[in-house]
Amino acid sequence: MKKASFWKTLKDGRVMCLLCPNHCILKDHQCGICLSRVNLNGVLYTRNYGEITIMRKDTMNQRLLYFKPDIKTISIGSWGCNLACSWCYNWEISRYCPDHLIKKISPVALVKMLNDTKAIVFTYNEPITWYEYIMDVCKLLPRDVDIILNTNAYAEREPWRELLNYVTALNVDLKAFSPFKYAIGPKGHFESVLAALEECVKRGKHVEVTFTLIEGFNDDLEEFKKLVMYISSLDENIPLHIRRGYPAFKYEKGPASLSTLKLFKTIALKYLRRVEIVL
Repeated sequence: MKKASFWKTLKDGRVMCLLCPNHCILKDHQCGICLSRVNLNGVLYTRNYGEITIMRKDTMNQRLLYFKPDIKTISIGSWGCNLACSWCYNWEISRYCPDHLIKKISPVALVKMLNDTKAIVFTYNEPITWYEYIMDVCKLLPRDVDIILNTNAYAEREPWRELLNYVTALNVDLKAFSPFKYAIGPKGHFESVLAALEECVKRGKHVEVTFTLIEGFNDDLEEFKKLVMYISSLDENIPLHIRRGYPAFKYEKGPASLSTLKLFKTIALKYLRRVEIVL
């Protein structure tokens, strides 16, 4: 474990984590919502530092990103997430600590493994929960290696801005377009996600958005229209990936029909230049 960044001491040995808008207040030996942070004797520590559960070599095309599509990448993930989506298809590593999958790799060792790889994609679980490790890796990388995040963009402003100093491209998973939906679905603060997304665009990062269509949750056409209009107001060139949601974790409804996905794509193309369906 490593001492965490962005937290403060409270009374009676409690601490408050300030990495994301959840602001978890933790008693001694208590973990945060993300599971990746724990209070030990009044000090906040990370639990997943250097713990890799998935590592794959592929290309940017295989990562569903239009950013430098042919370059070789290493895609890696740890465990933990600061949201709680009932439809999460990576729930085995986002909602639990899978000891049997963990391989410990230091930042120095990871950088040595790059060889001719020109990008690292932090993905699978939520990268924000791996903040300290990612920052340490970024500081060791050659300048010609790109850092990409597949992220829910659910972070507080100061750590998010520091991380963006190193990040080249992001695929932001936008769960819905409603404060109420964010509160009852992923259980997060909608406005914080929008602020983080807008910061990416403002900083000139390559940004793409993924929208996972979950029937009975975010399948309202008018709400979706507002979502794509919002993205277009930031930049109509932002690619949108409409992903078909499948039964997973606690979500038991069937996937959306292809005709429904095509209807959502038709709406999106009225406002955005590049829209694709991901089955």
